[in-house]
Amino acid sequence: MSEDQVNAIKTPAACMKTVSEDRVQLCGHNKNISFLNEDGVSKQDKCNNRIVMAQRMHLDDFLRGRNIGRLECECTQLEVSEELGIAQNVISRLWQRFQDDGNVNRCYSTGRLRVTTPNEDRYLAVTAKRNRRSTASDMSRQLSSATGTTVSRQTVYRRLGHIGLYARRPVRCVPLTATHCRLRLTWSK
Repeated sequence: MSEDQVNAIKTPAACMKTVSEDRVQLCGHNKNISFLNEDGVSKQDKCNNRIVMAQRMHLDDFLRGRNIGRLECECTQLEVSEELGIAQNVISRLWQRFQDDGNVNRCYSTGRLRVTTPNEDRYLAVTAKRNRRSTASDMSRQLSSATGTTVSRQTVYRRLGHIGLYARRPVRCVPLTATHCRLRLTWSK
């Protein structure tokens, strides 16, 4: 084995020592470690000669601006991706967004919209408190007839559970005899 092959096979502790002062994006045994040194050039260190897909991480504002700056200086997307250790399709999407609206900030999404409005959630809560024996399917039908919003029984469970209403049966306790009461009282003293 040559010296390069011996250096390529390292233990996780050796990998950690190699990148201790630099910015580590991924590390672990049999993992691909990618980091930036002080020149901004990406290095890759392979543990046991295995390349593993890196974790997904969002680019910070500085790195996004740096990518755009390199692309404006006539670097190709492939060169920028290799220099900074970022996938080429990420660079491509960043550049496309910059060309479309001149903005490279992240677009935050709020997620999927809720089926029910806050008023409908309150309606479910009031209905559940008025008629405690009604089932989730019954309440779903009542909501549909009252507001026109069709929801599943699981949605009704979730909405009621969110405000602290759960379907629970009362616990039946065995009544204590006078002897039990006396023994409990002496035990507590």
